[in-house]
Amino acid sequence: FHPKSDKIVRLANEEIKTVQTGFKGNGQFALGFADDAYRLESSWKDASYRDVYLIDNETGTSELLLRKHNGAVSLSTTQKYIAWYSQQDSLWYTMNLKERKPIKQSAGKQAVFYDEEHDVPSLPGPAGNAGWTENDRLFVVYDFFDLWGLDPSGKKIPENMTNGQGRRTNTRFRNI
Repeated sequence: FHPKSDKIVRLANEEIKTVQTGFKGNGQFALGFADDAYRLESSWKDASYRDVYLIDNETGTSELLLRKHNGAVSLSTTQKYIAWYSQQDSLWYTMNLKERKPIKQSAGKQAVFYDEEHDVPSLPGPAGNAGWTENDRLFVVYDFFDLWGLDPSGKKIPENMTNGQGRRTNTRFRNI
Protein backbone atom coordinates (compact mmCIF):
# COMPACT_ATOMS: atom_id res chain seq x y z
CA PHE A 1 0.00 0.00 0.00
CA HIS A 2 1.28 3.45 -0.93
CA PRO A 3 -0.26 6.00 1.45
CA LYS A 4 0.76 9.04 -0.63
CA SER A 5 -1.10 7.81 -3.70
CA ASP A 6 -3.71 5.80 -1.77
CA LYS A 7 -2.87 2.88 -4.08
CA ILE A 8 -2.50 -0.85 -3.47
CA VAL A 9 0.09 -2.60 -5.64
CA ARG A 10 0.14 -6.37 -5.96
CA LEU A 11 3.72 -7.67 -5.89
CA ALA A 12 3.10 -11.44 -5.85
CA ASN A 13 1.04 -13.30 -8.44
CA GLU A 14 0.20 -16.86 -9.55
CA GLU A 15 3.78 -17.43 -10.74
CA ILE A 16 5.77 -15.28 -8.28
CA LYS A 17 4.50 -16.47 -4.92
CA THR A 18 7.31 -15.28 -2.66
CA VAL A 19 8.41 -11.65 -2.42
CA GLN A 20 11.28 -10.19 -0.40
CA THR A 21 10.76 -6.46 -0.05
CA GLY A 22 13.69 -5.46 2.16
CA PHE A 23 14.12 -1.91 3.48
CA LYS A 24 10.89 -2.37 5.46
CA GLY A 25 9.00 -2.23 2.19
CA ASN A 26 10.21 1.30 1.47
CA GLY A 27 12.58 0.56 -1.41
CA GLN A 28 11.90 1.01 -5.09
CA PHE A 29 12.38 -2.69 -5.78
CA ALA A 30 11.66 -6.09 -4.31
CA LEU A 31 12.89 -9.54 -5.27
CA GLY A 32 10.35 -12.13 -6.32
CA PHE A 33 10.81 -15.88 -6.44
CA ALA A 34 9.01 -18.52 -8.49
CA ASP A 35 9.70 -22.20 -7.96
CA ASP A 36 6.68 -24.08 -9.33
CA ALA A 37 8.54 -25.21 -12.49
CA TYR A 38 11.25 -26.88 -10.38
CA ARG A 39 9.35 -28.46 -7.49
CA LEU A 40 9.29 -31.97 -8.92
CA GLU A 41 12.99 -31.87 -9.80
CA SER A 42 13.81 -30.51 -6.33
CA SER A 43 12.20 -33.59 -4.75
CA TRP A 44 15.08 -35.81 -5.92
CA LYS A 45 17.92 -33.32 -6.19
CA ASP A 46 19.67 -31.55 -3.37
CA ALA A 47 18.58 -28.19 -4.72
CA SER A 48 15.78 -25.69 -4.38
CA TYR A 49 15.72 -24.06 -7.78
CA ARG A 50 13.74 -20.93 -8.44
CA ASP A 51 13.52 -18.07 -10.88
CA VAL A 52 14.40 -14.66 -9.46
CA TYR A 53 12.56 -11.51 -10.51
CA LEU A 54 13.06 -7.82 -9.89
CA ILE A 55 9.72 -6.26 -8.95
CA ASP A 56 8.99 -2.54 -9.11
CA ASN A 57 7.20 -1.67 -5.87
CA GLU A 58 5.39 1.29 -7.45
CA THR A 59 3.90 -0.52 -10.46
CA GLY A 60 4.11 -4.22 -9.56
CA THR A 61 5.81 -5.04 -12.86
CA SER A 62 8.40 -7.79 -12.74
CA GLU A 63 11.42 -8.73 -14.83
CA LEU A 64 13.28 -12.06 -14.80
CA LEU A 65 16.86 -11.70 -13.52
CA LEU A 66 17.99 -15.28 -12.88
CA ARG A 67 16.57 -18.54 -14.20
CA LYS A 68 16.77 -21.80 -12.22
CA HIS A 69 18.89 -20.35 -9.44
CA ASN A 70 19.69 -22.36 -6.32
CA GLY A 71 20.46 -20.18 -3.32
CA ALA A 72 20.04 -16.79 -1.79
CA VAL A 73 20.09 -13.47 -3.65
CA SER A 74 20.92 -10.16 -1.99
CA LEU A 75 19.59 -6.79 -3.13
CA SER A 76 22.09 -4.01 -2.40
CA THR A 77 21.35 -1.16 -0.01
CA THR A 78 21.07 1.39 -2.83
CA GLN A 79 19.14 -1.14 -4.95
CA LYS A 80 21.60 -0.76 -7.83
CA TYR A 81 22.99 -4.31 -7.59
CA ILE A 82 22.19 -7.87 -6.66
CA ALA A 83 24.66 -10.52 -5.52
CA TRP A 84 24.36 -14.31 -5.53
CA TYR A 85 26.44 -17.45 -5.20
CA SER A 86 26.61 -20.04 -7.98
CA GLN A 87 27.07 -23.63 -6.85
CA GLN A 88 28.02 -24.70 -10.38
CA ASP A 89 31.37 -22.85 -10.29
CA SER A 90 31.58 -22.01 -6.55
CA LEU A 91 31.82 -18.27 -7.24
CA TRP A 92 29.94 -15.17 -6.23
CA TYR A 93 28.35 -12.98 -8.91
CA THR A 94 27.05 -9.44 -8.89
CA MET A 95 24.79 -7.65 -11.35
CA ASN A 96 24.26 -3.98 -12.04
CA LEU A 97 20.47 -3.74 -12.30
CA LYS A 98 20.64 -1.17 -15.09
CA GLU A 99 22.93 -3.22 -17.32
CA ARG A 100 21.58 -6.68 -16.36
CA LYS A 101 24.93 -8.43 -17.01
CA PRO A 102 26.32 -10.96 -14.49
CA ILE A 103 29.80 -10.12 -13.19
CA LYS A 104 31.90 -13.07 -12.04
CA GLN A 105 33.74 -12.35 -8.79
CA SER A 106 36.91 -14.43 -8.55
CA ALA A 107 39.91 -14.07 -6.24
CA GLY A 108 41.86 -16.58 -8.32
CA LYS A 109 43.78 -19.13 -6.29
CA GLN A 110 43.89 -16.84 -3.27
CA ALA A 111 40.49 -17.88 -1.94
CA VAL A 112 37.64 -20.29 -2.33
CA PHE A 113 34.22 -19.04 -1.33
CA TYR A 114 32.50 -22.41 -0.91
CA ASP A 115 31.94 -24.27 2.35
CA GLU A 116 35.22 -26.15 2.77
CA GLU A 117 33.67 -28.48 5.37
CA HIS A 118 30.96 -29.70 2.97
CA ASP A 119 31.35 -33.48 3.05
CA VAL A 120 28.31 -34.92 1.31
CA PRO A 121 27.95 -35.94 -2.35
CA SER A 122 26.52 -32.67 -3.61
CA LEU A 123 27.78 -29.26 -4.64
CA PRO A 124 28.88 -27.11 -1.70
CA GLY A 125 27.11 -23.92 -0.81
CA PRO A 126 28.83 -20.64 0.02
CA ALA A 127 30.87 -20.05 3.16
CA GLY A 128 28.46 -17.13 3.64
CA ASN A 129 28.29 -13.37 3.43
CA ALA A 130 28.13 -10.35 5.71
CA GLY A 131 26.13 -8.21 3.29
CA TRP A 132 26.69 -4.81 1.74
CA THR A 133 28.87 -1.98 2.96
CA GLU A 134 27.66 1.62 2.94
CA ASN A 135 26.68 2.94 -0.51
CA ASP A 136 27.28 -0.51 -2.06
CA ARG A 137 31.02 0.02 -2.12
CA LEU A 138 31.55 -3.69 -1.42
CA PHE A 139 29.61 -6.92 -0.98
CA VAL A 140 31.35 -8.77 1.84
CA VAL A 141 31.69 -12.56 1.61
CA TYR A 142 33.48 -15.22 3.62
CA ASP A 143 36.02 -17.85 2.75
CA PHE A 144 36.67 -20.45 5.46
CA PHE A 145 38.58 -17.93 7.61
CA ASP A 146 38.68 -14.42 6.13
CA LEU A 147 36.40 -11.63 4.91
CA TRP A 148 36.55 -10.60 1.26
CA GLY A 149 35.16 -7.40 -0.26
CA LEU A 150 33.72 -7.78 -3.75
CA ASP A 151 33.41 -4.66 -5.88
CA PRO A 152 29.88 -5.02 -7.29
CA SER A 153 30.88 -3.23 -10.51
CA GLY A 154 33.64 -5.79 -11.08
CA LYS A 155 36.19 -3.06 -11.80
CA LYS A 156 38.41 -4.01 -8.84
CA ILE A 157 39.62 -7.46 -7.91
CA PRO A 158 38.24 -8.91 -4.66
CA GLU A 159 40.13 -7.63 -1.62
CA ASN A 160 40.96 -9.67 1.45
CA MET A 161 39.64 -7.33 4.13
CA THR A 162 41.36 -9.26 6.92
CA ASN A 163 44.68 -9.47 5.03
CA GLY A 164 44.80 -13.27 5.32
CA GLN A 165 45.12 -13.11 9.10
CA GLY A 166 42.30 -15.60 9.55
CA ARG A 167 43.96 -18.33 7.51
CA ARG A 168 47.42 -17.59 9.00
CA THR A 169 46.18 -17.75 12.59
CA ASN A 170 43.39 -20.32 12.13
CA THR A 171 40.82 -17.67 13.14
CA ARG A 172 37.38 -17.38 11.58
CA PHE A 173 36.24 -13.82 10.97
CA ARG A 174 32.47 -13.31 10.78
CA ASN A 175 30.07 -10.41 11.07
CA ILE A 176 27.94 -10.86 14.20
